[in-house]
Amino acid sequence: MSLVARILERFSSDAARDPERDRAVIDLLELVMVVDRHVVEAERASVLEFLEGCDWSDGGGPASYSQQSTARARLAIEVPEELEALLTSAADRLTAPEDREFALRAMSDLAGVDGVVDPNEHALIEGLRARFAESG
Repeated sequence: MSLVARILERFSSDAARDPERDRAVIDLLELVMVVDRHVVEAERASVLEFLEGCDWSDGGGPASYSQQSTARARLAIEVPEELEALLTSAADRLTAPEDREFALRAMSDLAGVDGVVDPNEHALIEGLRARFAESG
């Protein structure tokens, strides 16, 4: 199942999209995309598909948010404190167990879209999985 299909399956039953949940997922997708320091077109296309499914009534634009998120992700892979802040922020916004599991699956799907899961991608996903488990 594609990343977009998973997103639509997970969130289409919601009466209203939650922009903060979407933003947390975008942050994590952008992070897993850049953590291996090699962004391929298939990864960017998957993130763009996710953005197309975002329709936020709060006035924020998903594409604009994604650009900001990419900059934060690039900083986070260089500065450990920024990485910690980004992961904490995402975890704070993804409180429901099903949202956390969805984010982890989406990250795993994105990490493998180029045919290879880099050790940095794997470590990021497993580290986030452990963080979610610790916080309940």
